[in-house]
Amino acid sequence: MTKEQIMKDEALLRERHGNLLNEVAAIMYRHDTEGLAKFGCPDDEYMPEARRVLQELETVKNAEDMRGLVCRVFAEMFDEALDASNEQLRALADEVYAHVTSATRR
Repeated sequence: MTKEQIMKDEALLRERHGNLLNEVAAIMYRHDTEGLAKFGCPDDEYMPEARRVLQELETVKNAEDMRGLVCRVFAEMFDEALDASNEQLRALADEVYAHVTSATRR
């Protein structure tokens, strides 16, 4: 995917969801399941994962769906098998779900 396509996708997500993209990326950074923050990576390091989650948001009907989506996105983006029972990843997905649900009800 080119940088232009990424920027276009982000613009569409921002138009559709407002600041939710940044907020979801911030939640992911705070949970830092991949340990990127502790190595001093920029605070937008999880933006690609946040983008992917928001692109598939319409498939999420409940917290369990969000856990599955977050697990799949992280497994694909970091090229590793993730355990869906991983408590840190579950906590991240649950917070994203709660935040997205709250934000979309405003």
